[in-house]
Amino acid sequence: MDKLFILTNSLISPTDSLDHLADIIEQEQFITDNIYESIKKLNIIKFTKKTYNQIKLHDYSNKKFEMEIRCWNENQETFIHSNPSNGSIVIILDGMLEIIKYTNNPNSIKIINKNKYTTNKTIFLSGSKKELYKIKATANTTSIHIYSPSSETKTIYNNFFN
Repeated sequence: MDKLFILTNSLISPTDSLDHLADIIEQEQFITDNIYESIKKLNIIKFTKKTYNQIKLHDYSNKKFEMEIRCWNENQETFIHSNPSNGSIVIILDGMLEIIKYTNNPNSIKIINKNKYTTNKTIFLSGSKKELYKIKATANTTSIHIYSPSSETKTIYNNFFN
């Protein structure tokens, strides 16, 4: 966990660097293994029946980045949503997530693609307002989500697709 915190805080400009950080994490398997072991020791992984559990990691968040753990039961999902302007990183520590990408046009929201990702995969999701996302667990899953900047809120689009 501390290795991820050091990496995020070493970035000078998160605007151009969040996707680069995702590449580093993806290439360095030991980072994900270290993170998952650290999180298990914190004893904070808890699944809930109604919706996925979001656990903000206050000690690992700052003005540039916000980090949280999500614990998903199979078939739990987010609403369609935007990301903060610098984007987000999803690190799948255990399980499988389907990420559905949408295009956000003035009069419609349409699916661009759907991809499934498994344990140890790191994904960068754009902060472009023209791209929206929905994340669904296709198995019980534990993941880390890093958002930048931490102060920006995400827009939720809950009146469109299921």
